[in-house]
Amino acid sequence: MKILVGCALPDWTLGEIRSLAADVVYEPGITTERLEKLIADVTILIVRRTRVSPESIEAGEKLQLILRAGTDTANIAIEAASAAGVFVANCPYADAIAAAELALGLLLALDRRVFERASALQQGLVQEPDAADARGLANQTLGVVGFGPIVREIAERARAFRMNVVAWSPTLTPEQAAAIGVAFSPWHRDLARQSHMVVVYAPPQDAEPGLIDRDFLENMRDGGYLVYMGHPAALDD
Repeated sequence: MKILVGCALPDWTLGEIRSLAADVVYEPGITTERLEKLIADVTILIVRRTRVSPESIEAGEKLQLILRAGTDTANIAIEAASAAGVFVANCPYADAIAAAELALGLLLALDRRVFERASALQQGLVQEPDAADARGLANQTLGVVGFGPIVREIAERARAFRMNVVAWSPTLTPEQAAAIGVAFSPWHRDLARQSHMVVVYAPPQDAEPGLIDRDFLENMRDGGYLVYMGHPAALDD
């Protein structure tokens, strides 16, 4: 079995891959043209952003699996792969920890008015930090719209800040919420009413049109913070 790794990966990950096959070709940043020349005897292809064209798949006579080292598979010719009997897989929650850290970082930046001060500094104005301007995250209620590994990572970090976490998702049950140590909200507008801060995570497959609409925003507390990390389809114009 031959594995072609066409993207940069950490050494420990490459070590795990090399333990699976004797023949591993590592070409980070491979181009589509180069891929078409190397893929003939490849069984498993791992890529990140390189476009995997229908021609590449057709040339892969032994190709069985294309693994996208990331979330989106838009760079892979899915229909051509399906027609050729080639499986396509991705890593939908590969960035769960990074996304959770970003969410908490944005909440801190909002609470400490980092964006306002940075904008003022760009205009040549210096604003002295004032702790009285911030409410802090401790003892605040964080509402999370969405469910999955990313939400679990957000909840874990929010609890470290001594926040109260409440979650809602169309597929979330009270038992699932209890299992990750968060409160359950029966409706996202109810979540908006009880939260001081809200993080919305809605990947493409969960992005209901109009999920975050005027009614949702009007149900939020005065002065509440909203961090939107979802797909644009969930936003109501």
